[in-house]
Amino acid sequence: MSIAAIGFYGSKGMFWSMPSMFLTGSAAAAGIAWINSLGNLGGFFGPSIVGFVRDQSGSFAGGLYALAGFALMSAVVAAFWLHIPRRVSAPERLRVAAE
Repeated sequence: MSIAAIGFYGSKGMFWSMPSMFLTGSAAAAGIAWINSLGNLGGFFGPSIVGFVRDQSGSFAGGLYALAGFALMSAVVAAFWLHIPRRVSAPERLRVAAE
């Protein structure tokens, strides 16, 4: 649990600085608000799902497996369907501008 907490809390600083890398001004504020609201929804639905699955299965293991399944599903979506543009190097930018 300690190692997981180190990984989770260690990534928060980098995670919260990302909206300002891609957005500016009021768009950055809206992006940070969007991330915060999704986190709050996860804080509500996560325990609700664990409780529901625990009631259906009789153990907490099923609820934790359900959360692990959602985490795996989000990783697959991020890996295959999320388009993150690559950075263009300076020489390549100059070559494209010259054409």
